Amino acid sequence: MGVVGLGRTGLAVVDVLGAYGARIAVFDTREEALDDVRVGPGGPVVSAVAGSDEAVAAAVGEAGLDLLIVSPGVPRHRARAAPGRAGGPGDLERDRAGLAPPARHPPRGAPG
Repeated sequence: MGVVGLGRTGLAVVDVLGAYGARIAVFDTREEALDDVRVGPGGPVVSAVAGSDEAVAAAVGEAGLDLLIVSPGVPRHRARAAPGRAGGPGDLERDRAGLAPPARHPPRGAPG
């Protein structure tokens, strides 16, 4: 799992996921944001990366994450740079980037 953006929401997400035993990689463009997380044994955060938009996007891409949560304060252009599962935008990235969701088909027998 990964969290992009370590403002109030991102840190809250890390806390909740950590309480459920998740192992989390965190990413932010602000170096000082990493001061608010403890990386290593005993904590939920297994890795932390701070750097330019390009460096963060590259680190996210190389992390091989199954789930990426983009904090609401992360600008849309950064969310677009964060690929989701299988190389395309995931639901959260798609929503933050303002992209249309995939087509949904009604169940058989449903009007529509």
